[in-house]
Parts: sequence; structure tokens; C-alpha cells
Amino acid sequence: MNRLISIDIAKAICIILVVIGHYNPDNAPEWYHTINLFIYTFHMPLFMFASGYVYAATIGNLRGGGGVSL
Repeated sequence: MNRLISIDIAKAICIILVVIGHYNPDNAPEWYHTINLFIYTFHMPLFMFASGYVYAATIGNLRGGGGVSL
């Protein structure tokens, strides 16, 4: 199975967004809280979508096709 670097980069960005989305200190500036709220609206669904996409492609390749073609 060939790896696509763009999928790896997307997953890395999702991981970073999850960390940022869950880190919200009380003494942070207001702009950080605003950005954090924005990231919090989509970071987990995006991570789950990327993980599911890779999972579906992997299962398809293990079972001899039928999965998402990368």
C-alpha cells in the first residue's frame, strides 16, 4: 500500500487542532479564546473523518479492493 503524504499531513494538522482545541487556559488573551472556540467547532469531526477515510482505504486494500481508492 502506497502512502499519500497529503493524508499524513492532514492527519498531523488534525492532531494539532485537537490539542489546541482541548487546551484553553484561563489567563489566555481574548483572541486565543475566540480562535479556540472556532477550532472547537470542527476539530473532532475533521479528525474522525480523516481517520475513517484511512481506515476504509486500509480495509478495502486488506480485503482485496472495494474500499476507498487512494
